[in-house]
Amino acid sequence: FRVRDTYLITGGLGGVGFEVARWLASNGASRLILTCRYLSDEKRQRVLKLRGDAAVEVLAFELDVSDACKLSELFGTLRVDATVP
Repeated sequence: FRVRDTYLITGGLGGVGFEVARWLASNGASRLILTCRYLSDEKRQRVLKLRGDAAVEVLAFELDVSDACKLSELFGTLRVDATVP
């Protein structure tokens, strides 16, 4: 995986999605964006653990990706926060 790239995983804090996130982190991905419909305390703990276990930036968002407006807002936010290499 390329270090500068960002990887978006929808459902990234559920069972399969989180395993994919862990796999990406352990194989060189350095920035992950995880979305889920409901960001519980347990899921927040998963994010903290993943941040601690791997040298990876993890951003988590409570978001239903079927909501086009919210998804567009997320992409707009990420574009504003993006750094130019």
